[in-house]
Amino acid sequence: MDVGITLPIAVPGAQPGVLLEWARRVDDSPFSSLGVNDRLVWSGYEPFTTLSAAAALTRRVKLITHVIIAPFRNGGLLAKQVATLDALSGGRVILGIGVGGAEDDYTAAPADFHRRGRTIDWQIAAMKRVWAGEPIADGIAPFGPAPGRPGGPPILVGGRTPRPLQRAGQIADGYMAGTANTPQQLIEYFQVVQAAWREAARPGRPHFAAIDYYALGDDALPSGQAYIREYYARQGPRAERSVDRILGSSDIIRERMKGFEDIGVDDYILIPTVATLDQFDRLAEVVAAR
Repeated sequence: MDVGITLPIAVPGAQPGVLLEWARRVDDSPFSSLGVNDRLVWSGYEPFTTLSAAAALTRRVKLITHVIIAPFRNGGLLAKQVATLDALSGGRVILGIGVGGAEDDYTAAPADFHRRGRTIDWQIAAMKRVWAGEPIADGIAPFGPAPGRPGGPPILVGGRTPRPLQRAGQIADGYMAGTANTPQQLIEYFQVVQAAWREAARPGRPHFAAIDYYALGDDALPSGQAYIREYYARQGPRAERSVDRILGSSDIIRERMKGFEDIGVDDYILIPTVATLDQFDRLAEVVAAR
């Protein structure tokens, strides 16, 4: 199992210099990937722009989105953006996408919140056509650039309900699990994805990824909790469950890594809740010692 780290682009007060230094350090670290997450109506940095800057500063690590809220983006432009990032990075992109649950993101974009499931189905098919050099629709000429790998980057779908799990196995390339899933919960999700994969008579196996929040050190955990509480405030009382999801010790992180590796997770990505470089260094020590 590969273990990655996320750029803290959504943490309030994250400084550009910290984000760029974070990216500079990752190639010489034990991490296998560098990730970004996504919200529109929030004070964080735009994920594709930030990941493009990170691509220029790295050579080795995979570049993962976990997840991009695809349906409030223009489908043709999204296909071109991802192909460009994959080409410039030498084929290092893994595209995690989902529909999201924040209606204000769609209002701000603007896009149709209530059609987001149908939109993402079309987007997945459209991206695969574009990356294969085929027209995105009748009467439209094919367009590029060609992605860095034949056929384009793997597309992983996020979500816990039946439709995204089926989508991950039927038309995408795998599944991106959200935070706070135990290995036992993920086994259940993986089984649904694998069944959909087999029903579609697809060769090989789906790619599985999982994510968690972390804050290492007694000095960091209160700040991380305050950020997550505000980030999920729209969920009301359920926001506290998100606060409780933060991994706050090296032992807990090691236990999660072992549990996820045992059930067949391919990429495990840890998301910082504090935007200081010591959080990068503390997690790197844990991962190096696994």
